[in-house]
Amino acid sequence: MITSGGRFRTFGQLSRALLADAAWPSDTKIQERSLGALLSKLDRDLELDWLSDRPDVQALLARMLQCSVRELHLSAPPTDPEGSSQKLRWNDLRLARTFDLGTEGLPPGIPVEVSDPLLWERTWWVAPSGSGRSLVGHWLRARALAQFVCAGSVDELSVALEAEAPRFVEITSLTEIQVEPPADPRVCVACAVPPSPCVGWHIVQSPPLETYLPALVRWILERMPKDSWLDETTLFDWLTAGPAQTGEADGLGAVVGLCGALDELGPKESRGKTVLELARQSVRRRFDEGFGLQARDVAWQRKHAVDVLIAMARRALTDDVLPFGSARTLEEWTALVPEEHKSGVDVEWLRVSLPRIDSTIRPTDVERAARKLSPGAFRIVRSLSTAGLLRPTRDQRLEPGPRWLTRAVELEAERSLLDGSPFEWGEALLMPHAAARVAKRLSERLGARDTTLLGDVVELEAAESPAYAVAIETTFRAAGLALLAGAELNHEQLEDLWDSASDLWLRLRDGAPVPRIEHPPRLGSLFERGAFYLAALAVSEALGARASEHEKLLSPWRGQGIPAGLASVYAEIHTAVERALSEGAAWVGGAYALIDRLRRTLGSVAVGAPHPLELPGVLLDGVHSGELRWEAVQLSAAHADVLLTLWRARGETNAHALGTSLFSAWERADCPDLEGSVLCPSTDAGCVLFRSAPAELALRAIEISKTSRARLVPLLSSEAWERCAQDPPEDASLLDLLANVLPEAPAQLWLDHPRLAPRVWRRHAKAALGRALRESTEGNLIAFLRLASEAPPQHMGALFAALAAHEHPSASEREPLRNWLHERIASRLPGWRQAYAILARIEA
Repeated sequence: MITSGGRFRTFGQLSRALLADAAWPSDTKIQERSLGALLSKLDRDLELDWLSDRPDVQALLARMLQCSVRELHLSAPPTDPEGSSQKLRWNDLRLARTFDLGTEGLPPGIPVEVSDPLLWERTWWVAPSGSGRSLVGHWLRARALAQFVCAGSVDELSVALEAEAPRFVEITSLTEIQVEPPADPRVCVACAVPPSPCVGWHIVQSPPLETYLPALVRWILERMPKDSWLDETTLFDWLTAGPAQTGEADGLGAVVGLCGALDELGPKESRGKTVLELARQSVRRRFDEGFGLQARDVAWQRKHAVDVLIAMARRALTDDVLPFGSARTLEEWTALVPEEHKSGVDVEWLRVSLPRIDSTIRPTDVERAARKLSPGAFRIVRSLSTAGLLRPTRDQRLEPGPRWLTRAVELEAERSLLDGSPFEWGEALLMPHAAARVAKRLSERLGARDTTLLGDVVELEAAESPAYAVAIETTFRAAGLALLAGAELNHEQLEDLWDSASDLWLRLRDGAPVPRIEHPPRLGSLFERGAFYLAALAVSEALGARASEHEKLLSPWRGQGIPAGLASVYAEIHTAVERALSEGAAWVGGAYALIDRLRRTLGSVAVGAPHPLELPGVLLDGVHSGELRWEAVQLSAAHADVLLTLWRARGETNAHALGTSLFSAWERADCPDLEGSVLCPSTDAGCVLFRSAPAELALRAIEISKTSRARLVPLLSSEAWERCAQDPPEDASLLDLLANVLPEAPAQLWLDHPRLAPRVWRRHAKAALGRALRESTEGNLIAFLRLASEAPPQHMGALFAALAAHEHPSASEREPLRNWLHERIASRLPGWRQAYAILARIEA
C-alpha cells in the first residue's frame, strides 16, 4: 500500500475497492468492515492461510496494489528487531491510516520534555502503560534523534544507560527500580514508576488527560476512514462523562483503543453501553476474528473471557508480586487462572464412557455440553493469546491488552475485591503494588457512606493474622480521613472500629502509639504514619469522651494543656499532609481545620512561631483582627484551598472579607509577585480569592503581573470592569487582553471612552452599533459621530443610513458633521461615496 503510489491510505479504502471490483469472487461473502479488519491482520502476518486458499483474491489484491502475487508475502517474513519501518500501524485503531514516524509529529499527550533530546538532563518520564512510551522511542529512532532501547530488568537498564548517547530507554517493568543516574546526561528513561532514589533525575510526568483530550479526539478522528460513524462532539462528551471520569480512560493508549473499539463495533452495538459492556462485545469479536471457523471450539472462552480476566486481575491483587498489567510467561498466566477453571474436562473420555451408562446420550450431545464447561487453565490462556488479549513481548512473555480493556478489568477487579472477605482484600493491602489502589476504593466507599465494610472488619480476630490486622488499620485510616473530608459515619461502628484498631497499636519507647503494620513510604499519603495519627484525632473528636478513656495523646479533646508527645505527632502529620497536598487528597482541608480546632482548644503546640500546621488558622485570626501582614502569609498556592476550607469551617459564608484582607496585606507589602503565593490564580481557590479582591487591587495585580495575566483577566468583578472604564490602563497590550474577554454589561461604559470604544467594536459590535443607532434616534448627533468614527467598515452602511435623519443639522452640529464627512472622504475607506453624497446635500 505504501509503495503503490498512495492510492490506498487505509484498509477501509482498499476493502471498498476490492469488494466493488467485478473480479471479486462471488463465493467469498464478507462485509466491508470485516474485510478491512482482515486486511489489518494480513498486514501483521496473521490469517495468511485465508489468503493462501484464495488464489483469485490474491490476483485481485496484487492488481490493486500494483505488485506480483509473490510480493504479497504469503509466508510470514522474519520480524525486524529494530523496527526500522517508517510506518506504524495502530494495533487498537485498526481501520485508521498508518502513522508516518518520519514526517508526522507525535500525538497530543506526549510531554515536550521527552520528545526533544536537547531538553534531556537525566530525564525520567513517569509514564504508565498506555502513555505512548514505545511510540516515542520508535519516533525518535526513525528520525535518528536518539537510540531506542527496551529494558526489562535492572541489568538491561544498566547496560542501556552506558550506551552511546543520546538514548531513550523504555523500562517494561511495573515495579520500582533502584538505579543511579548515569554520568552522561543525554538520556531519557520512560517507566511506569519513578526511580528509587529520585535524586539526580529530572522527573517528568505525563499531563492530565483532561488537558489534551479535545486535541487527542480531533487527532484520532483525522486518521479515521471517512465512513467512520464517530463524530467529535459525541465522542468527546462520552469520553468526558464516562471513561475519563471513572478512570477507564487514563491516557493516550486507552483513548486510542476505546475509539478503535467504538468504530469497529458500530453505533448499534456501542450506544448506551458501559466500558465493561463494550469490553464483552469487543472480546467476542476478537475471538471470532482470531479463531475464524474454529470459534465454536472456544465457545466457553468467548463467552466468559472478560469474567476470567477480572478473576485473574483479582488474584494478581492478592497472590502475585506483580501488577496485572505486567508481562508474564505462559506458565505464570496459567497460575493466575482461578482454581475453579484450572481442571478441564476430557471430552474424548466422556464421548466414549457416557453412552455406556446411558444409551440415549449421543456423542454430539457430549460435545455440545462440553462447550459450556471450563476448558482448563492452559487452554484458557492460549485462547486469550490467540484472541489478542494477551500479547507477545520482545522477551517472549505475554502482556494484557488493549490498554482500555485491561484498565476496565483492573478497576472491576478492585471493586469486586471489596465485596469479598476482609482477609482477601487485607492480603491485597499487604501487596505493595495493590495496596494504594485497594485503599483508594475503600476510601471511596466510606466517602459515599457505604459503611458495610466497618461492620465486617470489627468482627475480626486480628492479632494472629497480618491480613486481618491491615484490614482493620487501613479501614481505620480511611474512616478517619473520610470524616475530615466531610463524610458522616455511624457512631456505634466508629466506637467498635476504635476499639479494634487501638487493640493493635504498639507503644514503642514510651512514645506515641504506632500502627501494628507500617508500609513502604512510596505507597501514598494514606499509608504515612501521620495519616494514621490524623485519623485517630478525627475519630476521637467524633467519639468525644468515649475515645478519651483509652488514649490521651490521640484523644486530647477534653484534656487541659498540650499532651506530652503531641509535637512529634504533629511532625508526622505535617509530612503526610504535605504529601497529600501534592496528591490533591480531598481530606487536606479538613486536616488543617482539625488542627485549628485543636489549637483553639489546647493552645499552640509550638513555642514562638506557630507550627506550619497551625499557620492557616493563625493567619485567619489576623484577618478577623484587621492586622494581617503579608510577611505572615507564608502559604503557597497549594494551600489556597486549605485556607478557604478553614475559613468556611469557621462559619464564614463567603470569601469576600478574606480576599479583601489578603490583597490589602499584599498592597501594603508593595505588591510582590503573586506567582506561587496563596493568591496565585493557578488553583480554583486562588481564583475565588482573586474575585473577592477590591477592584483597584485586582486591576493592579493584573497590571504588574506578566505570567498570570491571561488567567486573571476573566476573573475580574463587575466593579473592576467599571473602574477600568473610568481609568483605563496605559498598557495597550493589557487593554487588548481585557477587551478580548470584556463582558457585554460593562461594554456600554467602555464605549464612552475614546481609547476603549474601538475595542468594544471588535468584541461587541452588535452592542456598539445598537448604542450608536440609539444615539442617532435620540438626536445625539455628536455622540453618534464619536461612536461611528471607531466603527469597522462592515457597519458603515447602517451608520450612513442613520445619518439620513440629520440632513439638516443644528448650528452646533453642522461643523462637527462636515468635518467628520470630510475626513471620511479623505480616507477612501468603505462608505466614502455615501459620505460625499451627504456632504453635497448639506452644502447645497
